[in-house]
Amino acid sequence: MNNKINDNHVIFKEIDHKDSRSGISFGLFKQDGTQVGISVCLDNFRNKEEDAWHLDKIEIFSEFERQGYGSYLLDKTCETLFTRNRKPIILQRPSNTIAEDGFDRKKWYENHGFISHPNPEITFMWKEP
Repeated sequence: MNNKINDNHVIFKEIDHKDSRSGISFGLFKQDGTQVGISVCLDNFRNKEEDAWHLDKIEIFSEFERQGYGSYLLDKTCETLFTRNRKPIILQRPSNTIAEDGFDRKKWYENHGFISHPNPEITFMWKEP
């Protein structure tokens, strides 16, 4: 598959939010209905400095990794969140920013417009609308 996923390849839609915390979940599906990934975003996430969306989870299922689905899911998730409420999206620090397979999470998020937060003790990275 081409690494450039677009609306002709997939369906991005809101799905049931199965988290007890307030928020929204999105699913990414192939045209045949096969789910390839999920993003979970918490609303009214407050810390000492800001009111923001919290991107709690973004996951592409293993058989679909490294095909461009993750980038598409992240971009569509951010676009949709900003449309609903123009507040920043924040990421908490992942347990390790470079996976065993060499995937550099921090660099990947930077490639999608996230920047390091001025206070990394509070928030790892963020993206403004």
